[in-house]
Amino acid sequence: MVLVDGMMTFGRLDDGRRTVDFITYENVDIAPFTAICKLEVMRGGNVYVTEYKHEQ
Repeated sequence: MVLVDGMMTFGRLDDGRRTVDFITYENVDIAPFTAICKLEVMRGGNVYVTEYKHEQ
């Protein structure tokens, strides 16, 4: 697990889908990826992202 300091913006597209943009204030070296995930936004502001397992 890695904790990264930054700012997160929540939004909604015209078709009703939600969006989340995260901008980090740190130099993080991670390769871009695309995944199907579960996103939990908690009342206190914490956000948890869990990638679903891939079927093989």
